[in-house]
Order: sequence, then structure tokens, then C-alpha cells
Amino acid sequence: MELIWTCPDCHRTFTRLPMDYGIDAPTAWLDLPEGERHRRGELTDDFCSIDRKQHFIRGCVELVVHDAAERFVWGVWVAISEKSRRRIADRFSRPKFKKEPPHAGTLETWIGAYPKPVDVRCQVHLRPGDARPLVVLTDAAYPLTVEQREGITLDRVKKIASLLGHN
Repeated sequence: MELIWTCPDCHRTFTRLPMDYGIDAPTAWLDLPEGERHRRGELTDDFCSIDRKQHFIRGCVELVVHDAAERFVWGVWVAISEKSRRRIADRFSRPKFKKEPPHAGTLETWIGAYPKPVDVRCQVHLRPGDARPLVVLTDAAYPLTVEQREGITLDRVKKIASLLGHN
């Protein structure tokens, strides 16, 4: 987002405020020794599987920003069942599909601006076209769930940028 702002930590002035951050892989993948990753699993832009037992999908947690026109987006990974992975992969291969119920999952991304997630439940909603699925967190006590439900301010976005990078 084009916005002149000053970082509260480094006191430098910027002309752009990042409105999205993404994680390249689920935590379980990152926890594997690098030399074992290729042998034990597969990671693509949208899916990850480990040992044919753990399955993950990439999606978006969207937050309303009360004092801005656009949403803030966290690109996250969600652990899903093998059945959900197969069904979602099938839907990805079709340009048009009928709306279907959400898929259950758990957040598998640790975002440094929040506590480490432990069994944070969510729902994965498929969207038309090539849009990544919408992830709706359902664990009422987790801070990111509260922000998704209640929204955040531009000051919170600035704080996130100061914590995670604002270049």
C-alpha cells in the first residue's frame, strides 16, 4: 500500500507499507533436516506432503484493516486430511467448480508476531479461479483469530512491518 510512514522501531521513513506476508513452507517441512526433505515429501507452491501421512495446503488469512481500503493478508499453511487434500487438488485442476463446504484443518504456520500455534483449528474455504483458499480461524482464544474476527488498524500493520520487515 502506498503510504508514507515512519517505523516506530528504526525511525526510518518509508513510502510503502506491506499489506501481506507469506511463509514458504509449513512448519513441519521446515523442521525436517534439509537433506531429508526431497526423500520424505513434496513441496509445491500450493501443497505439501510429508511421509504420505501429513498433508498441507497454502491459504490466506485475511484481516479487515479498519482505517484502510485494502485487507491485510497472512499467507499460511494448514494441515488437512488426505481426503481433503485429494478433493482440493481435484478442484484446483478444474477452472470452474460448484461451491462446497469448507475443509477442516489446523494452522501449521508460526508467524513471529503471534504465539506459536498449538492445535489452532480452522476452516479452508475454496475460492473460484486461481485465488488461494481463504483460511478462517476458529480457535477463539488465539490472537490471530481475534484479529481476523475484529479487524486491525493501520498502526497494527505498521507494528507488524516493524517486527517482520518493511523493505
